[in-house]
Amino acid sequence: MCYLKTKPKRCQLHRDSYQIQVDDLKEQIIEYERLINCDTSTPFKIQINSLNKLPDVLIKARIAANISQQELADILGIDEQIVKEYEDTDYQSASFGEILEVSTALGV
Repeated sequence: MCYLKTKPKRCQLHRDSYQIQVDDLKEQIIEYERLINCDTSTPFKIQINSLNKLPDVLIKARIAANISQQELADILGIDEQIVKEYEDTDYQSASFGEILEVSTALGV
Protein backbone atom coordinates (compact mmCIF):
# COMPACT_ATOMS: atom_id res chain seq x y z
CA MET A 1 0.00 0.00 0.00
CA CYS A 2 1.30 3.41 -0.92
CA TYR A 3 1.92 5.85 1.90
CA LEU A 4 0.87 8.69 -0.40
CA LYS A 5 -2.86 7.89 -0.48
CA THR A 6 -3.72 11.54 -0.83
CA LYS A 7 -1.48 11.85 -3.92
CA PRO A 8 -2.35 8.97 -6.25
CA LYS A 9 -0.28 10.24 -9.19
CA ARG A 10 2.81 10.48 -7.02
CA CYS A 11 2.09 7.04 -5.62
CA GLN A 12 1.87 5.61 -9.14
CA LEU A 13 5.17 7.25 -10.06
CA HIS A 14 6.81 5.55 -7.09
CA ARG A 15 5.33 2.19 -8.08
CA ASP A 16 6.45 2.61 -11.67
CA SER A 17 9.94 3.56 -10.54
CA TYR A 18 10.20 0.47 -8.34
CA GLN A 19 8.85 -1.74 -11.11
CA ILE A 20 11.49 -0.46 -13.53
CA GLN A 21 14.19 -1.32 -10.98
CA VAL A 22 12.72 -4.80 -10.44
CA ASP A 23 12.54 -5.41 -14.20
CA ASP A 24 16.15 -4.27 -14.62
CA LEU A 25 17.32 -6.59 -11.84
CA LYS A 26 15.42 -9.51 -13.40
CA GLU A 27 17.15 -8.86 -16.74
CA GLN A 28 20.54 -8.76 -15.01
CA ILE A 29 19.83 -12.06 -13.25
CA ILE A 30 18.78 -13.71 -16.52
CA GLU A 31 21.95 -12.47 -18.23
CA TYR A 32 24.15 -13.62 -15.33
CA GLU A 33 22.57 -17.08 -15.37
CA ARG A 34 23.11 -17.25 -19.14
CA LEU A 35 26.77 -16.37 -18.64
CA ILE A 36 27.48 -18.85 -15.87
CA ASN A 37 25.69 -21.65 -17.71
CA CYS A 38 27.28 -21.17 -21.13
CA ASP A 39 29.28 -23.94 -22.75
CA THR A 40 32.92 -22.88 -22.43
CA SER A 41 34.01 -25.40 -25.08
CA THR A 42 32.42 -23.32 -27.85
CA PRO A 43 33.10 -19.68 -28.71
CA PHE A 44 30.83 -17.25 -26.92
CA LYS A 45 29.90 -13.92 -28.48
CA ILE A 46 29.26 -10.78 -26.51
CA GLN A 47 28.40 -7.88 -28.77
CA ILE A 48 29.73 -4.43 -27.96
CA ASN A 49 28.29 -1.32 -29.58
CA SER A 50 30.57 1.18 -27.89
CA LEU A 51 33.98 1.18 -26.25
CA ASN A 52 32.22 2.60 -23.19
CA LYS A 53 30.76 -0.89 -22.73
CA LEU A 54 34.17 -2.63 -22.80
CA PRO A 55 34.37 -2.93 -18.99
CA ASP A 56 31.03 -4.77 -18.96
CA VAL A 57 32.25 -7.07 -21.72
CA LEU A 58 35.45 -7.90 -19.86
CA ILE A 59 33.53 -8.77 -16.70
CA LYS A 60 30.97 -10.82 -18.65
CA ALA A 61 33.73 -12.62 -20.53
CA ARG A 62 35.41 -13.56 -17.26
CA ILE A 63 32.14 -14.88 -15.85
CA ALA A 64 31.28 -16.76 -19.06
CA ALA A 65 34.74 -18.36 -19.05
CA ASN A 66 34.07 -19.49 -15.48
CA ILE A 67 37.19 -17.70 -14.29
CA SER A 68 37.25 -16.18 -10.81
CA GLN A 69 38.89 -12.86 -10.07
CA GLN A 70 41.67 -14.80 -8.32
CA GLU A 71 42.22 -17.02 -11.36
CA LEU A 72 42.35 -14.00 -13.67
CA ALA A 73 44.83 -12.35 -11.33
CA ASP A 74 46.99 -15.49 -11.40
CA ILE A 75 46.90 -15.53 -15.23
CA LEU A 76 47.92 -11.87 -15.31
CA GLY A 77 50.52 -12.27 -12.55
CA ILE A 78 48.92 -9.62 -10.35
CA ASP A 79 47.14 -9.55 -7.00
CA GLU A 80 43.45 -10.46 -6.87
CA GLN A 81 42.74 -7.09 -5.22
CA ILE A 82 43.86 -5.34 -8.41
CA VAL A 83 41.39 -7.32 -10.54
CA LYS A 84 38.66 -6.55 -8.00
CA GLU A 85 39.55 -2.85 -8.18
CA TYR A 86 39.47 -2.94 -12.00
CA GLU A 87 35.98 -4.42 -11.97
CA ASP A 88 34.69 -2.26 -9.11
CA THR A 89 35.77 0.89 -10.99
CA ASP A 90 34.67 -0.35 -14.44
CA TYR A 91 38.36 -0.52 -15.39
CA GLN A 92 38.83 3.23 -14.86
CA SER A 93 41.74 2.41 -12.56
CA ALA A 94 43.43 0.33 -15.27
CA SER A 95 45.77 1.68 -17.92
CA PHE A 96 45.14 0.98 -21.59
CA GLY A 97 47.92 -1.61 -21.54
CA GLU A 98 46.40 -3.35 -18.55
CA ILE A 99 43.02 -3.45 -20.26
CA LEU A 100 44.67 -5.03 -23.31
CA GLU A 101 46.32 -7.66 -21.09
CA VAL A 102 42.97 -8.53 -19.49
CA SER A 103 41.30 -8.62 -22.89
CA THR A 104 43.99 -10.93 -24.28
CA ALA A 105 43.84 -13.22 -21.22
CA LEU A 106 40.08 -13.54 -21.66
CA GLY A 107 40.22 -13.97 -25.43
CA VAL A 108 38.18 -10.83 -26.08
